[in-house]
Amino acid sequence: MADTRPLTETMLSEHEPRWIVPDRDHLPGRFGAIAWGLLLLWVSIAIATSVGSGVGLVGAGVIVLGAEVARKWILKLSAETMMVVVGIVFIAGGVVKLVFGQVDPLPVTCLVAGAAVILGIFRSKPLRRK
Repeated sequence: MADTRPLTETMLSEHEPRWIVPDRDHLPGRFGAIAWGLLLLWVSIAIATSVGSGVGLVGAGVIVLGAEVARKWILKLSAETMMVVVGIVFIAGGVVKLVFGQVDPLPVTCLVAGAAVILGIFRSKPLRRK
């Protein structure tokens, strides 16, 4: 026989799928996974459609900076300086490619971004809420 009790808020929350109400401690990891997924999708689309390294770098930079904005405003965590630098470097490299067409900034951009990531490891601090 069906349960005829009125649904309470507690009963509703017990039956919601786990992904709808995630644990707050897991949100930074989920945002990181979403950002990486978007970045990989963007790179795949940029390569498949041959939009060029300029547009590809600008798009990657926007995704990286967007992830940091989400960390800051949605999760109330401090932005990772290293990733902000990487996003800015990607956008700057893309703009250089778009403006000066002949110059290919992709290798230099990747070298600078890689160095920023490696140096960021030594400066990293544990996650903290603001």
